[in-house]
Amino acid sequence: MKSGISHKIDKKTEEYSRITPSATRDFNFVNKRGVTKFEDGDLSGALEDFKEVIKLNSHFAKGYFNMGLVYQELGRLDEALDSYETASVLNPLFADAYCNMGVIKASQDQPENAILYLDKSLALNPIHSLSLYNRSILKHKLNKPDEALEDANKSICLDRSRPEYYNNRGIIKKDMADYQGAIMDFTQAIELNSSAYEYYLNRGKTWYKLKELQKALDDLSYCLTLNDGCSEAYYYRGVIRFQLTDYDASVKDMLRSYTTDPETKYFSEKIRKT
Repeated sequence: MKSGISHKIDKKTEEYSRITPSATRDFNFVNKRGVTKFEDGDLSGALEDFKEVIKLNSHFAKGYFNMGLVYQELGRLDEALDSYETASVLNPLFADAYCNMGVIKASQDQPENAILYLDKSLALNPIHSLSLYNRSILKHKLNKPDEALEDANKSICLDRSRPEYYNNRGIIKKDMADYQGAIMDFTQAIELNSSAYEYYLNRGKTWYKLKELQKALDDLSYCLTLNDGCSEAYYYRGVIRFQLTDYDASVKDMLRSYTTDPETKYFSEKIRKT
């Protein structure tokens, strides 16, 4: 499974509850309140606050940026793009806004346009690790593995705390047949976040490439304890169990793979062949 695209919001610098009631019309206060609501999952409340911020100060770029992020979370992508565009006009050096516009274009299956926005973000801020990470994913999608790996390496050098960065680099290395390197990256991703089933799935598939069947089986089984609806894990575990001559268990996994995701032609064709 490919790594997902990321975006971010400005963090609050102080608790808005510390501000006196007389400050409630201050746009900075309302913006911080909106950020807090966003972090608490109150998207509608956050959106109302950010709209109020814009009314109070129509030149406040971060207000438009934060409003764009809420729209993005709500799936209202055209409105999110408009908000980010306005933020970038008000602040031409707003690297985060260009990054998030790239995120949206990527989600709309426009990888070339997405890369243009990410290039702009990185021109403004060459150490913007999220832009490097996102551009790496897109370059990999466009079959440019060497460029994808270069961006992945840079993103990790800038921020070694993000498990998705290691997972992304592991996927690239696996597709480049650097299986040992991929194992190391997936292992590091797991050490940073042991509850992400995708990391165990990816490492299990890589162990399978290395013909380490028991290690692959262990990872795929653990993946399914985290997500029992992962069709791909059932399929690969079924293949491994077949090779280990555990035929009854293999058939059960193959059937479970198909029933979990019957619309996936890849798996249904593989199951028929098996």
